[in-house]
Amino acid sequence: MELLVVLALVGLLLALAVPVLSNAFPGAALRGATRDIAAALRASRSQAVTQNREVAFTLDLRSRKYAISGDPRVRTLPAGFDLAMRSARPEAEGGFVGRIYFFPDGSSTGGRITLRRGERVHNVKVDWLLGRITIAD
Repeated sequence: MELLVVLALVGLLLALAVPVLSNAFPGAALRGATRDIAAALRASRSQAVTQNREVAFTLDLRSRKYAISGDPRVRTLPAGFDLAMRSARPEAEGGFVGRIYFFPDGSSTGGRITLRRGERVHNVKVDWLLGRITIAD
């Protein structure tokens, strides 16, 4: 019985501590979102090469959601920072949706996704020739 009470108290403390800590470190959400986007772009490139087909990374700036073609999962970015995208192939939908395409040879259409919170700016760049993804602060 004592063990259950201790576990319940620890769970309650963790539930209260996570929101407080995330607000205490505002840059952590920005860095995490930047890394998530870079990882999804790398996964898109890898999928294009291994499956020998064109793969699109799609980002909806309004809803803050992104997806990889062929993957049913849609991921959502947290609020609290500005989001912008520049890609070589402009897409429709009022300029709020952008796509970066990756090709079987590893190349891409290229582009840049910018995440900004105050003075902090993170850029995820996609090289069009090699499809290489880099993060620049």
